Amino acid sequence: GIAQSIMRGPFLRGWAGGLYPGSPEFDRESVVYYPFDVASANALLDDMGLMDTDGDGVREWTEGPMAGEPVILQLRVSQDQAETQSVAEALVNQWGAVGIQLNMRIMDSATGTEIDTAGTWDLQVSRMGQEFALPFRNIPAMAPITANGFNPHREGSEPRVLMSFEEDLIDIVQQYRSTFDSAERAALMSEYNQIFTENVYDLGVFVGRYGLGLSNRLQNVTDGTPVFMYQWVEDAILLDTLWTPVDQQLPEIRPNAIPEYGS
Repeated sequence: GIAQSIMRGPFLRGWAGGLYPGSPEFDRESVVYYPFDVASANALLDDMGLMDTDGDGVREWTEGPMAGEPVILQLRVSQDQAETQSVAEALVNQWGAVGIQLNMRIMDSATGTEIDTAGTWDLQVSRMGQEFALPFRNIPAMAPITANGFNPHREGSEPRVLMSFEEDLIDIVQQYRSTFDSAERAALMSEYNQIFTENVYDLGVFVGRYGLGLSNRLQNVTDGTPVFMYQWVEDAILLDTLWTPVDQQLPEIRPNAIPEYGS
């Protein structure tokens, strides 16, 4: 699959979106996973009235203001994250197999931010935020609670019309943010993740674990310390508690020197 095309080995795996498997509140049973299935996708698109009317392999809108026009979506990728471009190339082929044309557009971060704010985008390949590991860290990024704080559903010139499952997600995260009971929070996030993945609110591609190279000379680093959850690992451990055996110590780079900084 796409995960193996990005990196061979056990480091990446398919992911349905929603909470990360490494989240303390992740419940495997809450995940609704839809495999890549061309036949069922074609049937659903046919039922929606999106048909290839001219035989060119791309479906057309058959009614409404876009009637007769091909179904073409813009897929944003980051100029600064090469892996998003590799993922997008694979998605172009997969969506093309069911008659949806994706046009990949590479953008720098400044342009991407402007388009996020304006809400003028169709699809984007992105690295998900820390809130899907620790939901309490950034509740407004979990559901469209506010008019402009949630990129997938911002309010434009007209008032937003929320889908019923979006209203359910808002209700869940509002309950979540009002309790400190860990069992209740876990139950709420299980319900959240089930609704999120069932409705494919974010199309997951793959997930992997961060890795950090650390010299084996360093002692007293706790096994299993997350590389990046609450914060990066160098801030998650007390550096003054680390030590190195005398026979493995290296000469100081600048012995007996005190750094001086300009004003």
